[in-house]
Amino acid sequence: MKYVLQFFISLVIFSLSCSGGHHDKTITEIGPNDVKYRTVFFEKVFSFDGDSSDYSFIDIVASKNGQFFGFDQNSGSIVKIVNDSVVNQTGGIGDGPNEYDVEAKPSLLICDENNLIAFELKAARYQVYDIDLNYISSVLLDAIPEEIVCYSQDEIAVFYHIKEGIDIMHFDGSLTRSLKFVEDWPGNNLTFKEAIYTNNNFFISYTFDPRLAIYKVGYGMSDLISLPVINRDSVKFATKNISKSSNNIHLYFYDDHISTPKAKRKKGHVFSDSGEYLYSYHVPSSVNYYKFFSEDKLVAVEDTLQRIVIYNFMINE
Repeated sequence: MKYVLQFFISLVIFSLSCSGGHHDKTITEIGPNDVKYRTVFFEKVFSFDGDSSDYSFIDIVASKNGQFFGFDQNSGSIVKIVNDSVVNQTGGIGDGPNEYDVEAKPSLLICDENNLIAFELKAARYQVYDIDLNYISSVLLDAIPEEIVCYSQDEIAVFYHIKEGIDIMHFDGSLTRSLKFVEDWPGNNLTFKEAIYTNNNFFISYTFDPRLAIYKVGYGMSDLISLPVINRDSVKFATKNISKSSNNIHLYFYDDHISTPKAKRKKGHVFSDSGEYLYSYHVPSSVNYYKFFSEDKLVAVEDTLQRIVIYNFMINE
């Protein structure tokens, strides 16, 4: 099935359009000799160990001013962490308001400093909280979301699993516009993984495939970039594998090939917000997944999903 999926991915070509324009697609293969590794240091700032409280974090998010939140799959709750303590917690397991199906991999999102958004992959809705985790509302959607990303400080972009197009809306659900797909998009074919939006571009990662697609609003796919691995069958992704630091995009995956030393299996690849490949780096083996929340700071979940760590990201010039 995996081979069929990968073959099908290579055949899928789709376009986004909000103005009916067309733009030729550039396909770039980054070979092993093209990879520019830089030495980076992950300097630990502080960590929160949820083992004593039986936390297991399947998503994390941080605001720009350094407020941290995690989704605990054991309780179906969102927790707010300050320093090394949980200061607020809300939610629960279920399908009602302020409840979550933990099997549906709930995700968290912060687009401004005042609100947090949570959504599931099996419910046609998202839920809105203030930054202190006071529940505000549940917003019903036309279909189940595949991904929700920040579009601006007060707008989100909603990708759907079976519904064509992307809806741009305010946090309260009021629709501002829709971006339509000309052909099937990867979500319909189980090839799409995650997305991020910046500089008029959607950056989209793929499942089981170290590639990055760039969709320019109004033109469709502009670039498809492939990264080198020893064997594509050994590629694995973390739960969350794409994030933004300042004007750069970080794509994270790990190559679990037996010939790759364990210390070098997890890798980050950095692109500019226009899609130019910049450099790559090795990620500590203890990190399961991570997200940048500023130019040089990231929040990571480590080991058995019970420890949240804040790191300074420092490049050795």
